[in-house]
Amino acid sequence: MPARKIVHPDEDIRAMILATGSIKATADALGYKEETLRTLAHRRGWMTPARAAKKRREADKAMTEVREARERETGETSPATIGEALQSHLDKSSNSFRSSMATALSAAAVAAAEMPAISALDMSRKLVDLASAGKTIFGLGEDKHGAQLSVNVLQLGLDQLRGAMSYSEGHCKTIDL
Repeated sequence: MPARKIVHPDEDIRAMILATGSIKATADALGYKEETLRTLAHRRGWMTPARAAKKRREADKAMTEVREARERETGETSPATIGEALQSHLDKSSNSFRSSMATALSAAAVAAAEMPAISALDMSRKLVDLASAGKTIFGLGEDKHGAQLSVNVLQLGLDQLRGAMSYSEGHCKTIDL
């Protein structure tokens, strides 16, 4: 193919190189010599697919060197990718959350165990919510259908039971005594 003067605007040629992903394909499509467009791209400092790939390799190499230097200094390994870093963060956050929830549920269980039976009955909805949280987060009692709460009402006197039932009518089934 004979050499010919470039008549297309630089931006059109540059866009076509990026669109085709190849200087050769662009040169063939526009009727120029490949070396002519390669020289033009080099002189103008255009980011070509080959140059982008080279820059990416250089950046990856530099990141690897920085990561290895940090690991030598701190003795800690760092994730190789953003995805691994995000997964590591989510794992740490999950462990922290589960630990905090375990502490809170444990404290609530101790408080519930120390409550008088009538107070436990009055607070039954909140206690069931805590049991449900434990089931959801920790898989406690998965063989059962839902969180359950047991209150020993046999130890309550008739007056206490009657008062608890009238107070909790919106939350539990009342019984006539």
